[in-house]
Amino acid sequence: MRILAHALCLLAGLALLALADDLVSNGGFEQGTAGWGLFVPDESADKGCRFDVVGDAPHSGADCVRLQSDDFARFSVGTSLAPVKSGEHYRVSVWIKAGPDAHVRLKA
Repeated sequence: MRILAHALCLLAGLALLALADDLVSNGGFEQGTAGWGLFVPDESADKGCRFDVVGDAPHSGADCVRLQSDDFARFSVGTSLAPVKSGEHYRVSVWIKAGPDAHVRLKA
């Protein structure tokens, strides 16, 4: 299994912050995978993409999300969009730790 740092496109609002208020429900994965889902494009559909919540080396709190696939794949995990307002400014913050067996493919 390969943990893919490349797959961590968490643009679906992993950690939207507005004036220090956390707008993402279950942003620290305290309730497991509740409210989170996997996006796998067609090109990676047969790669065994999956995610779960583990307590291995979280940045803060007790849990973190782990993404895995059986082969090199492009995929992401995300949550439903946070209740953002037009004209407001938000900060998106994500902490990523790639495992020792992570592989990244860079396009030339």
